[in-house]
Amino acid sequence: MWPEPGPDWDVAYSLWGPAWPVHVYFFAVMYGLVALLAVCVLSTFFKKFQLCVRSKMTISVVIMILIFGLSRAVFLCLDPYLASGEISPILYHLLWSIGPPVQTSAFSIVLLVELLDSTKLEIGPPRFQKLSTIATITLCHFAIVLTIHMLVLYHPDVSDLLIVCQTVFIVYGAALAVGYFYVGVAIKRNCTITHAGDHQGHQIQRLIRISFLSAAIAGSISVTYLYASVSEFGVHSDIAFVDPWAWWTLQSFMRLEEVVVCFLVLITVCKSSSYDTFVGKLSGCCKGNDLESQDEDRLNDGQSTSTSGIKMKAFSFVPFIKRQSLTTQI
Repeated sequence: MWPEPGPDWDVAYSLWGPAWPVHVYFFAVMYGLVALLAVCVLSTFFKKFQLCVRSKMTISVVIMILIFGLSRAVFLCLDPYLASGEISPILYHLLWSIGPPVQTSAFSIVLLVELLDSTKLEIGPPRFQKLSTIATITLCHFAIVLTIHMLVLYHPDVSDLLIVCQTVFIVYGAALAVGYFYVGVAIKRNCTITHAGDHQGHQIQRLIRISFLSAAIAGSISVTYLYASVSEFGVHSDIAFVDPWAWWTLQSFMRLEEVVVCFLVLITVCKSSSYDTFVGKLSGCCKGNDLESQDEDRLNDGQSTSTSGIKMKAFSFVPFIKRQSLTTQI
């Protein structure tokens, strides 16, 4: 028995009516599209025989999104939220619990790489830009979540450990929200454009939009999980069944946030190419990028790079930038 309360399914089905299949199959289709887009993105990466560190980091995240989207779609079609108990609880919780780590790792890694690629920010300390360091942090997050969920599944008396997972995710999401909002404000206020062309101006505006949109989504996710953990849906709730419509609304909002994060990350990866159309970016998102060798040097050595017309510098790790000096020189 999972410690977090859910609805009384017999009562809920009669109240929801068509709203239940709409929720299940709409998000199953959305997760299926996420998985399909992830496969398309991966196919473009694996066409290259030599991959820079940036590409390897991005590939690892896209693979996680693929597993995440595919598992969500399958579970929603076969046995949504273990409502009928047809799927093994161990398998279900093992794959369903990877949602928060996938969101945080994908959101932070891919957008951090996109931030570096778009602005050529010099971000320190250099060790945080190495694949080994980022992989270690991500694996630790996955290990903590999976271990705690398995412990709670077999030993419900240690259900308080779920608060650890929730706290880590909420704090991580809040840090990303504050950090990307700060980055967007810093670029908007301190980036001096002396004579920016259309391409340079578009790059800067695109970075600002990505930063603010990422901040809004990360903040929304953090607030949603905070509400779920302290309300009647949390571990310490003293009720056996929650209100069906309140549960349906909360789950719909959580699923929507997950889908938006996945699409944002994958589309950001596609837009990192030099193609003008989305189809072109999707069909060759790694092709024609002349900066990959410079990206590898920067990610390995922490050295700054600059492109024609744009030169930006900063001195700390996203999302906490201590000071910035952003200039655009033409």
